[in-house]
Amino acid sequence: MKRRDLVKLTTAAFASVQLPLHLTLARSAMAAVSGTRPKRVMFVFTPHGGGPSWDQPNLWHPNDQLSLNEFSRPMESVKNRMLFIDGMSMYGNPYNIGDGHKQGNRKALTANGNDSLDIVIGDHYRNETPFGSVQMGVMPNRFDHHDTSSYRNGQQVPVWDNAKALYNQLFSAGGGNNTAAGNPDANVLSNAAAELARLQRQLGQLERERLEQHADALSQLEQRLNAIPSQNCSAPAVNFNGVPDNNPNAENSINEISRAMQEIAAQAISCDLTRSINFLFGHEANGIRLPGFSAYDHDASHNDLNGEWKRYRIYWAEQLNNLITTLATTPDGPDFVLDNTLVMHYSEIGHSNSHDFNRIPFFLAGGDAFGLQTGKKITYNYNGNYDPNGEPHSHLLATIGQRMGLNMTRFGDGNRTLNNESEIFSS
Repeated sequence: MKRRDLVKLTTAAFASVQLPLHLTLARSAMAAVSGTRPKRVMFVFTPHGGGPSWDQPNLWHPNDQLSLNEFSRPMESVKNRMLFIDGMSMYGNPYNIGDGHKQGNRKALTANGNDSLDIVIGDHYRNETPFGSVQMGVMPNRFDHHDTSSYRNGQQVPVWDNAKALYNQLFSAGGGNNTAAGNPDANVLSNAAAELARLQRQLGQLERERLEQHADALSQLEQRLNAIPSQNCSAPAVNFNGVPDNNPNAENSINEISRAMQEIAAQAISCDLTRSINFLFGHEANGIRLPGFSAYDHDASHNDLNGEWKRYRIYWAEQLNNLITTLATTPDGPDFVLDNTLVMHYSEIGHSNSHDFNRIPFFLAGGDAFGLQTGKKITYNYNGNYDPNGEPHSHLLATIGQRMGLNMTRFGDGNRTLNNESEIFSS
């Protein structure tokens, strides 16, 4: 082995994308021991915006005292882990792709670029996690009239909708081989130590001494990790009761499917299988009809048949509440998943009947590790007209990418990050 290769191994080894997977994953183990789990991001979609029309009262955004409105009230129990954003709009409309639902869906995470932020962040950490980004959701593929909000090189990325198939993909192919039993990060370190032992036999005396120092450090890390209670990432507990095997669009089972998908997302983050998830509740122009409803979600959003449009909005807010609660109660090393995850909620339009992109119901949640200031609302300039002078959401996406460790000062067609970051992040 050449000396420069040894230096790479003994000084920058755990930062190198050239190393085997079990060595790169050891970096996550070290972070867990030091009390800082890796930062993650989850983008969460619900359809049809926050109100019926731009010229009618908005029923989503809370007031400045964080008194929740009709559509956001189901999230009362988790509002102190949230930061609501009012007055932010999605600008730009270069796409000749049909109605406002599709146009908004195309720009929501791309800011009119070719790649969505969930993909960009996932690719950035692809050599540190078994998976890059994960696209998943609750009936995101129901009917033909839908698009995904995840894009790579201008092309849509498919979304997983079968909970059991996704579970097998993540925890068998992705994590099972390297996390067979006990603390998964400790197993990663065992593999890393074995790799170092193999290399020692090829080195001279000086190089062996340097390498032994790192082997000793790995051994100490392994002992400390074994003292930390941890789930078995080869088969984490997920409640599949009532989830059909081969019908991800079984509307009578939507609550069970949603619960399982939320648990899978939380466990995938806890096991550090990915640092980026795009989670969809339904899809744009949503074709879901909830049990007991007479109208499909999209139809009700335009006609408010029997008051069902409001009931749909309340239902999706209940699911958001459940997801945030699941993230807040799923262990993540010494913390919980929500502590180390920044959640960004978005929709494809601002108002369902207007098909506009103003006052999108954005919010951030969790993000303790990011210094997110929660339990409040921030408001950008909004003059109440159809074309408000709101803050472009591209600035928010750029800020999230930067906070996730990417060298990013702008994103999509935006020209900067948020100006008022100190109002959103404390550090």
